[in-house]
Amino acid sequence: MDNFGLRLRQHREQARDPTKKNRRLSQQRLGELLGQVRGDDGVSGATISNWELDNAKIDKDDRQTLTTLIQILYECHGLHSLDEANTLLHAGNYRALDGSEQQRLFPNEPAPLAPTSPTRLQEESLPAGTNRQLFVTLWRELRTRPGFPEQIIITPLHHWTPHKVFWTTIWLGLWLLTWFLTLP
Repeated sequence: MDNFGLRLRQHREQARDPTKKNRRLSQQRLGELLGQVRGDDGVSGATISNWELDNAKIDKDDRQTLTTLIQILYECHGLHSLDEANTLLHAGNYRALDGSEQQRLFPNEPAPLAPTSPTRLQEESLPAGTNRQLFVTLWRELRTRPGFPEQIIITPLHHWTPHKVFWTTIWLGLWLLTWFLTLP
C-alpha cells in the first residue's frame, strides 16, 4: 500500500492557493478551505500535518472530509484527474469514489465504463479451445479501467530498489531453471 500522507502532501504542494495564485497551498490554508466548503470551522494546519505524516488518519466513514479534500485539491490544481483522486484514496485504504461522487467532483470527465464481470461471459457458449477469446475479452475490459496498467505494473515496481530487483531476478532464474530441469 502506498503512503497516503506522502501523496496528500505532494498533491497539496502542487496545489495553488485560490486567493494567491502564485503561492502553493499551505497546510493552514487547506484546513481553512475544508471548513469553508463544509460550512464549519475546518481543521488546523497541525491536523493536516498529522495526516501528511501519517500520525493521524481520516476516518474511513468520513466521506464528507475525504470528498471535500479531493474537491479542494482538484479545484486548486493539486489533483488533475479522477484517476489521481482514486489513487490517493487507495493509498489510504479508502474506497474509490462512487458514481455520484465522481459526477459531483469530476463532472467533465467521462463516466467509467461499467465493468463486465467474467460470470457474464457464458463460457459454455464458447466453442472448445477458446480460452484465447476469453483472455482477449478480459484484457480489453481491463484496459478500459482507469489507472490500468499503472496500478498493476508500474506502481508496485516504483518502490523496488536495485538490490530487490537483483535478488528477485536471481530467484526467478533459479525457479525457471528448476522447472525446466524437472520437465519429463
